[in-house]
Amino acid sequence: MKRKIVGLILLLILWMSACGQLAESDSETAVSAPPQRTAELVVEEGNGRMMAPSGNISMSESMSNGNNQMADSFIEETGGMLSVFSRDDAPEIKLNDITVVNDESRRAKQVVLIFANHDNMSQFLSAYPNWVAEVWEDDENLFGIDIYDGNTEEWLGWGQVDFADGTVVDSYVPMDLSPELFQARRDLVEAFIFADAELLARLEAIEQWEYETYYNKWDEAFETYFYKGLDELVVISFVDSENNEIYIETIEDPAALSEEDTLREVQDRAVVIAYEAENLWDYLRDVDDWSTYVTPIDDSQWMVEFATTDARLFYALVDVSSEKIIETGQ
Repeated sequence: MKRKIVGLILLLILWMSACGQLAESDSETAVSAPPQRTAELVVEEGNGRMMAPSGNISMSESMSNGNNQMADSFIEETGGMLSVFSRDDAPEIKLNDITVVNDESRRAKQVVLIFANHDNMSQFLSAYPNWVAEVWEDDENLFGIDIYDGNTEEWLGWGQVDFADGTVVDSYVPMDLSPELFQARRDLVEAFIFADAELLARLEAIEQWEYETYYNKWDEAFETYFYKGLDELVVISFVDSENNEIYIETIEDPAALSEEDTLREVQDRAVVIAYEAENLWDYLRDVDDWSTYVTPIDDSQWMVEFATTDARLFYALVDVSSEKIIETGQ
């Protein structure tokens, strides 16, 4: 009997020792291991993706943590958060490849050549074999460039080149993400926003919502839309490539425009209508510093004035309901 008791005591000691080591090991793991996304994804055919979160990771912390394996592997695989193409794969564009539709001079082609071989532009343009350019001179040796798809006339991007030193001063080229890159970034963005306290509070029972994430290449933003019956929310988020961070800009109801937004929308429509006035540019052509001022006349009529700080140059009385110009003058 004594031998059995001693044996049981030894077993108990061994068991307690093993548990202590396991607890110590788990404790170390909890400190060093990257946070894991544990949300469950429930897929219903025809209803988009739905999510029931159960401890999502906080990407605001993990994306800035150099030990985050998910972020590090993603950056390593893509060459950076916003790396769309590899420069090693970018084909070199030659002078004879360039068509400038409004200027046949060699200098205009050389300006475009600088821009077309800048960063990953040549790789981007290779997707549009019939692309064309328009060139204009902003200042001495400073040229502006617009790029278009020669087949569809779709505007592809803009740049500014200093021809004197052969550099690209500024550029804006909205690019779609590859399917693989979009999926990788979407997963990171969704993991981040599903841990946002404000969003979770507004959704309440999140499992009742459908959602889908899109990439807006014009704003370089991710837009995650949530739907539940007639209710809708949209989360606008961005990836900061310099700091490898994700942040949410807004969480809003797309159908709910504030009074200020509604007023601004009507004012903008009035200005757009006024711009259609036939003789407007006869009054503005030689004036550099002018502004537009919009004043309501009644529910649908607005006075749009084009003026400097000293004098009114032109006015248009417009009707936003019928989208017509009623009267113009100086």
